[in-house]
Order: sequence, then structure tokens, then C-alpha cells
Amino acid sequence: MKIFLLILLAAVLGVTFSGCAAAMNKEEEKMAHSGYHRISPEEAKQQMDTEPALVLLDVRTPAEYQERHIPGARLLPNETIADQPIAGVPFEAKLLVYCRTGRRSADAARKLLAIGYQQVYDMDGGIVKWLYETESGD
Repeated sequence: MKIFLLILLAAVLGVTFSGCAAAMNKEEEKMAHSGYHRISPEEAKQQMDTEPALVLLDVRTPAEYQERHIPGARLLPNETIADQPIAGVPFEAKLLVYCRTGRRSADAARKLLAIGYQQVYDMDGGIVKWLYETESGD
């Protein structure tokens, strides 16, 4: 009886987690059609090296930005993103957003797409996974 219950529990958990994963994949697929792309830090670095017009946005707090950020990043705290475009950044610009671990940048990417930006790249893992140069201060 105990073995049967364990097998049943394992089956229920397997179905539950696979359903959640499928829902996440569908959400990411839907967002990709709207201009959202999740990329690795390695892909982000490659884009930064080869696309000079890329707009790099750090969506963390000012204190986090001061402590350490990617060179060339523009500070745009996630909580300040509303329904207005970013000053001096056209809707056609390619945006690369990052935060500390990836949670806030995903939220910021959704907001930026809702405003009207068409190419938003979210760096998965944030600055925690960034293995390249950083700087502190402004």
C-alpha cells in the first residue's frame, strides 16, 4: 500500500511540474512573438561586442548600480518603468535588460514591450552570472 501511494504521489507531482513547465514555455513563446527574447550572458556579451547601437539597461536600484554594473549600462530602475518611452530611445531600438538574477529584468522586459518597444532581450541570470568586466560608480 505504501509503495502504491508513493508511486501515485510521484505521478501526480510529475504531471504537476510538467504542466507548469509547459505553461512557462507557452508564456515565453507568446512573449517571443511580441519581441521578447531571453538570452544567456554569453549571448549578451556577443551582442554588446557586435552591435554598437544596442541599448544596455540596468533595471536594478541606484545603490546596486553604483556598487557594480556592466560598462555602458544605463540605469533604469524597474519600479520607474511606467507607460512612457525611455528618453532618447526609439521604439525600434534593440534593448538588452539585466538585473541581479533575472527576475526584475523579466518584469521590466514585459513593461517595455507593453510601452511599445519591439526588441527586448532579457539577460538570464543577471549580473550574478555575468563573468565579464564590471565597474562601480556612475
